[in-house]
Amino acid sequence: MELVVRKNELLRELQLFQGIVERKNTIPILANVLIETGVDEVRMLATDLEVALRSRCHASVAKSGSLTLPAKKLYEIIKALPETDVRIEEDKNGVKVAADRFDSRMQTLPREDFPTLPDASGKTRATLPRSALKEMVAKTQFAITGEDTRYFLNGAKFVLRPDSLALVATDGHRLALVEVSHTVGITEEIGVILPKKTLLELGKLLAEGDGDVLFESGENHLFFDNWGGHSTQSKKKFNKHFGFNAQIRWQEHTWRRKDNQAFQPFHGNQTLEWQVLEFASKLDPTAAKKSISMGMPQILGLNFFSAGFSSVQQMFEVFSIDNQHQLIGFFTFVKNRPNMRKAIKDADFLAFARSYNGSGQAEHYKNLITARIQEFNEIRAL
Repeated sequence: MELVVRKNELLRELQLFQGIVERKNTIPILANVLIETGVDEVRMLATDLEVALRSRCHASVAKSGSLTLPAKKLYEIIKALPETDVRIEEDKNGVKVAADRFDSRMQTLPREDFPTLPDASGKTRATLPRSALKEMVAKTQFAITGEDTRYFLNGAKFVLRPDSLALVATDGHRLALVEVSHTVGITEEIGVILPKKTLLELGKLLAEGDGDVLFESGENHLFFDNWGGHSTQSKKKFNKHFGFNAQIRWQEHTWRRKDNQAFQPFHGNQTLEWQVLEFASKLDPTAAKKSISMGMPQILGLNFFSAGFSSVQQMFEVFSIDNQHQLIGFFTFVKNRPNMRKAIKDADFLAFARSYNGSGQAEHYKNLITARIQEFNEIRAL
C-alpha cells in the first residue's frame, strides 16, 4: 500500500480515534487503527469491541491495500510534523511514514487479526437534528453513574418516536431528561441504551459540522452516521442539481439549474462549464472551486495547499492571471508530492499518471506522457 495525504486532514481523523483505542490492551490488535485505501481516499477503523469508529479523508493513492498501525503512536508522529503531505508506504520491512525530511518506520500487525465489525443495513434509519442531539448529550451525560456494580445505569436511554426524541440518564440520585419535538422519519417507537463511552465519543463527533445524523438500531448494534460537511442536506442539494456515474466517477457528469428540468451533460463545452461553476458557487463557493480542475495542469482545487496556496480561492485567482502562474503551481504541486517526484526520476509514467490523474485512466495518460516525451526528444535531436 502507498498513499499520500495532507497532514491536517489525516490528523483530524486520527484525533477522533484517541478516545476509542487504549495503549494497554490484552488484545494487541485493538491498539491499532485499520487503514484501507479507496478511490482517492483513505478509510480508517478503530474499536475496543464495545465502541467502533469509521472515518475517511481524501488521499492520493498510488498503490491500494490495507494495514494496521498503532493508533496513538501514529497520531503523535503526525501531530509533530509540519503542515505538508504525508506518505505512508508499506514494504517488506514494515511501514514507512515520511514527510519532507522526516522518515520513520513503524511495525504493523496483520490485517487479518483485526476484528470484523458489522455494517449498518441502511434499511430503517432515523434522521436526527445535529444541534438538538448535541444539546441532549451535553445535558444528560453528567448524570450517568460511574459505578461498575450498577451496570444498568452506566448509560442513557435513548427513545425515538415518529415525532420526537428523548434522552434520559440517572445515577440513582440525579435525573436528567431532555426531549425534543422533531420528525425523525420512523413509524414505530425505538428505545435503546447508549453506553457512557458511546455518548462521550458521540459528543466529540457532534462538535463539528452542521449536517443531520443518521441513526439505525440493529439486532445487537447501534449505528450513528455523522456526515459533517457531507450532510444529508448537502447530498440532497447535490443530487438535486448534479449527477455522475457512481461506478466510473469521471464520466457522465450532468447538471440542471431547476429540479423540474432534465439533466444535461456539460463537459467539453467551456460556456456550459463556466455556467455550472457559477451556479455551484452560489450554493457553496469553496466546495465548488475545490471540485474543479484548474488551468493547463488541471490541478484539482482540493489540492490547493500542495500547489502552494493558502486557500482554494487564492489558487483560483492566481491561476486566472496567466499560464506562467499555472506552470509554477504545477511544479510546486509535483515538488510537494514525493511519490510523483520518485515516479519521474524512475521514468515510471504509469505510476505518475496514477498519482496525478487517478487510477481510473492511468494507462491512457501514461501513453499521452510517453508520446509527448518522444516528440520532445525528436525535436531536441534536430
